[in-house]
Amino acid sequence: MTEVVAWLVFPAVLVVLGLGCGLLVERASGRRLPGVLLLPLGLALIAVVADLLTRLDATAEAAMPAVVVLALLGALVSAKRVRGVRVDLWAVAAGLVPFVALLAPVVSSGAATFTGYTILDDSSVHFTLIEQVFARGHGLGPGVSSFTTAAKAYLATDYPLGADLPLGVGWRVVGGDVGWLFQPWLGLILASVALSVYGLLEPTAITRWQRALVAGVTAQPGLLYAFGLQGSVKELATVWILTLVVALALPYLREPGRVLGAIPLAVALAAGLVVLSLAIVPWLGVPLAATAVLAVVRAPGSRLSVACSLGVGAALAGLLALPALVGSFTFARVASGVLTKTADLGNLGGPLDPLQIAGIWPRGDYRLALVHHRALVYLLIALAALAAVGGAVWLVRRRRVEGPALLALGAAVSVLFLLRQGSPYADAKTLAVGSPAVTLLALLGAAALFNHPRRASRIAGAGLAAVVIGGIVWTNALAYRLTTLAPRDRFEELADVGDRLAGRGPTLLDEYDEHAKHLLRRADGASSPETSHRYPDLQTAREETSYKQVHDLDRMDWRYVRRFPRIVLRRSPSASRPPSGYELEWSGRYYEAWRRVALDGQVIAHVAGGSQVSPEPRLTCRRIQAIGRRAQARGHELRYASRAHLALFAPARAPVRPSWSRDSFDRAALRSIGEGTVRGRIALERDGRYRVWLGGSFARSFESRIDGRAAGEVGYELAWPGHYFELASAGLSAGEHAIELTSPGGDLRGGDGYQGGLLSNLVLATARPDRSVHRLDPRRARSLCGRELDWLEVVRR
Repeated sequence: MTEVVAWLVFPAVLVVLGLGCGLLVERASGRRLPGVLLLPLGLALIAVVADLLTRLDATAEAAMPAVVVLALLGALVSAKRVRGVRVDLWAVAAGLVPFVALLAPVVSSGAATFTGYTILDDSSVHFTLIEQVFARGHGLGPGVSSFTTAAKAYLATDYPLGADLPLGVGWRVVGGDVGWLFQPWLGLILASVALSVYGLLEPTAITRWQRALVAGVTAQPGLLYAFGLQGSVKELATVWILTLVVALALPYLREPGRVLGAIPLAVALAAGLVVLSLAIVPWLGVPLAATAVLAVVRAPGSRLSVACSLGVGAALAGLLALPALVGSFTFARVASGVLTKTADLGNLGGPLDPLQIAGIWPRGDYRLALVHHRALVYLLIALAALAAVGGAVWLVRRRRVEGPALLALGAAVSVLFLLRQGSPYADAKTLAVGSPAVTLLALLGAAALFNHPRRASRIAGAGLAAVVIGGIVWTNALAYRLTTLAPRDRFEELADVGDRLAGRGPTLLDEYDEHAKHLLRRADGASSPETSHRYPDLQTAREETSYKQVHDLDRMDWRYVRRFPRIVLRRSPSASRPPSGYELEWSGRYYEAWRRVALDGQVIAHVAGGSQVSPEPRLTCRRIQAIGRRAQARGHELRYASRAHLALFAPARAPVRPSWSRDSFDRAALRSIGEGTVRGRIALERDGRYRVWLGGSFARSFESRIDGRAAGEVGYELAWPGHYFELASAGLSAGEHAIELTSPGGDLRGGDGYQGGLLSNLVLATARPDRSVHRLDPRRARSLCGRELDWLEVVRR
């Protein structure tokens, strides 16, 4: 049911709302607009209206109903137009192509989720801000959870939210988790780009099927598609607004003297301001200025009317985007300080090759340099560039094809200007936003040749089109294969934990995951790396090599841990039990929830016991006795918790195929690329029933076998370092056992070729560990020597 809502119902709802709002803007302008522009224009109005209403707590919850009312009003006042409409199936096809392409990795997985997990976790911020502003506007509620902290940090800078707001409106209509709707929303943005391009191509006189092909491909050049797969919603939305403004300029220029004729352009400009704040100006400045000049030139006898029309449009845009304009200077100060630093790489490994603006870069990950087929790729880029030059020449010779020319000119000026100002990270964004214009020119150059009467020219045009389209398809196919998918089942369980603990926080989560912000928001959740603001006097006990990992409770100050009424633990054979005064409340497949109870006595010291898979040193008998003597001298008692008996097999120490190598960050893990098998042996000291755990991050499936018998599998479970997954349980005897871990061949699902997968330890843990807290007279401390201790505490009675 979730998939049906995410992939069908939600897009249908936004399409209906967008068309209704587009009809309303059309009616207000008094001019008939091309039907293909109604959806992208209506979505722009939704962004503007939602931005106005979600600023205040008092009006935040009215944003969705207001949009629904506007859409119904638009359908009502345009009833005659709706009844007489004829659907352009080629335009529908143009929009569906990029929508399906961006949704394909998720659909192929069979579960509603989103791409870009672990690559760029900005999506977690977008989800957080959507949930915040549609519930309470920009006013923050009580609490200092990770959710509130993140929302406060971004809203304090007047971070522009326009790219997220139509998603928020659709989410409020259909319900569920906003994360499962994110990918369809990104696809709808690219569909809006395709529809806008289809509309601006009307004066070119190429056939409708050619317009559909050009528009569908222009909406997804390789770099922009890659940005879509990592969830870069603002960059996609910038292209949507840019192409929409250029497409709307065409009907305006046909009758520039209408006073209200600039209303659609005003709505689009206002949407640009709420999407990107003043940073949209370099992209829209040239097209809008050129439109104003052409309007004056083409209506020499109506210059006053043209001036009034442009004035009304500018005033309306300013009024609609007034809150965004007021806050734009704050955001500009913050953003410029980050995006102009020459050393700012963001999630890049280094500056991108400017040639990526051609849309062809078949590497799988746009952040990486070419390794294979470089000569062929550079040839494809050169041919695409040649076709783009031909397209530009063709536009100049035809003179009155303002749409493509305005888009190309505006993009060229913006790219050249912004590349001189920004950091490598900002430059990557610039290249992504500018790449559709290059693809458009290249395909127009190919179309010009293809439509020439000469047979040789038609063959050359078809060849150039095949080069451009083939290069983009090649690029996007590899990106599809190497994308990353968020773990749907794990996230749903974490959200369920948040609902179970709603109103009973604050809640401490022992793992790093940016998306825990919104998943645990009802439980006032705090991911352990993000909680130091809460009690600055109590930091984690030791410095971690990276905060992007599981943070064991025993590596935190126990006094800090005790401040939380609820603790959510990632289930693992190595996870430490919470300190005294906590009892298990709920356990699932991935997580456990613990609640704080009354503590009999006062904890004076808490000492970690360590294990084979724990970074903490094992408690020696000598130290245990020393702790006991000090406790006895002060009249205190000892309390301790036992740990499951563990045995492990380390694949990183076994011989493996060349494409599997030790990870540069986690030396105990293998970076597994492609199919393969690793074998070894594991020794058990006692008979019993054991749980089988496998550590790692799995882009594809891994199967485990013990003594030749299947012992469970795990697959398509990406995670940060330190995560373990329970595979099965097995009855095993003492002695050595043969272990075999196999990753079979891949399939066609999205992300199956991701090369960041990790294979860590296989751990056998006793199936029924003792999770209770035991008391002990300190005079008997020596009895703990040789035991599997989780931790040892000294308690004042």
